[in-house]
Amino acid sequence: MIPFPGPMLCIYLVIFAAVSWSTAPLQMVERPPADCLKPVRFSKERSDEFVNKVNSYRKSMVEGKQRNGQLESFLPVGENVLEMVSCKTFDVIEMLFNYV
Repeated sequence: MIPFPGPMLCIYLVIFAAVSWSTAPLQMVERPPADCLKPVRFSKERSDEFVNKVNSYRKSMVEGKQRNGQLESFLPVGENVLEMVSCKTFDVIEMLFNYV
């Protein structure tokens, strides 16, 4: 026969059930619509600047020189890290394939 685990387990199960039940209505609440009239668009220059900055951080990580926030340590060396490209690059590739 399996011994009864004790009253603490029963208390934990009751608390877990109560918390789960009390947060369930919050997930079904209708959310208000977005305030923006039209989406904010990045300019080509801003998009390229963002991509270049991300790629510089990735390159530093692959080389083992990327700092871990404000700590004195560095992030682990990255493996199989790909360079990020702009979505405009895919537009150019698509144009080239459609041209041929």
